[in-house]
Amino acid sequence: MPVAMVTGASRGIGRAIAVALAREGYDVAVTARTVAEGTSVEGLPGSLESTAAEIEAAGWSATPSRPRSIRCCPSGTASTCW
Repeated sequence: MPVAMVTGASRGIGRAIAVALAREGYDVAVTARTVAEGTSVEGLPGSLESTAAEIEAAGWSATPSRPRSIRCCPSGTASTCW
């Protein structure tokens, strides 16, 4: 199964891309600054947890990760670490 990593997946285009890739059969690794609902500095709705829950509720695979906790991309998504 192909794997994709989507940054900014808590809302907007990032969230839409993550959900669309999952629908197309990708396992999706998602990351965003807003991890939990209601914790956005800007007061915006959406979160990493809610995006992952939406993907998983539809029967697809999502792996949420906080940006600062990622040392290397999940296996198969990139060849370099940062």
